[in-house]
Amino acid sequence: MTRLLCRTIDLEMPKPDGSIAELSVIRPLWWLQGTGAAVGGSIDIGLHEIGLSGEATVLAIGPCDVDSRETRPGMSIVTGTIRHRNATVWDLTFDGHTEETLGVTANHPLYSETRHAWIPAGDLQLDEVVRTLNGHSTLTARTQRPTRETVFNLEVHRSHAYHVSGLGVLAHNNNILECFRRPINYPSHKKVPIDLDHILDRHTAGGNTFHQTLRAGAPKDIFPSNWSKERIESAIRDAYRKADRIVGRKVYKDGPLVGQEILTLEADVKGRTIQMFFNKTTMSIESAWMKGNLGPFGY
Repeated sequence: MTRLLCRTIDLEMPKPDGSIAELSVIRPLWWLQGTGAAVGGSIDIGLHEIGLSGEATVLAIGPCDVDSRETRPGMSIVTGTIRHRNATVWDLTFDGHTEETLGVTANHPLYSETRHAWIPAGDLQLDEVVRTLNGHSTLTARTQRPTRETVFNLEVHRSHAYHVSGLGVLAHNNNILECFRRPINYPSHKKVPIDLDHILDRHTAGGNTFHQTLRAGAPKDIFPSNWSKERIESAIRDAYRKADRIVGRKVYKDGPLVGQEILTLEADVKGRTIQMFFNKTTMSIESAWMKGNLGPFGY
């Protein structure tokens, strides 16, 4: 991370309760080019650890004032902050030290030595042991604050976790970079055109073309037979929003689609993998299916 090759990006995102989440991140120039981030534009993001997903507006792009080569041993650069209001906060007391509590949102993961896993702070049980900077501590009291609070989340450079409060409790590191997927010039998941007639015909048990491929011994992957048209469309839009892998690419060399580029996008949604053909020329989803599903099961 260098001043020459990185920039600071400020964004804001509406929350379902009407308040605003404010984000500031440091990203390399190749990331800016890849996402098409531009002032006044928007990017689809999913901040799962604070329960947010949707479009964030790019407010500003400015210089980066840090360089990872200049950090001292044992220190790390904060590469992202999220400030959001109206959050539910729990005060956690460890080892009976009531003079120093940890205020944390319910869904922020802390590392449980009891369960050997990252556990949302709101799900920690009394007498549960958490990992700390100097070893471990035991949760001895938990109280939910009566009012909503303004809170901050952090992303730390090259680290999946950091220690918080004077107790040094190990907290999970937000990975804001992973939230940004699709270039800004692509339509949002709510607006992207989908050829549902094509999908229902070829990738559902009731489709004529699917039955033709079935009789030919080469059945296509399909959506569960008990899914409605509306549920299929919703799953496709969700998969498009979460798509993080390009598993295929084709450019037509001749015919009526000559010059058009088709990407095969893939995403994991609720334990199942959905793939789709996305036409970069028409900016539309031409087909989609549930990978490996040849039977009438749902998820």
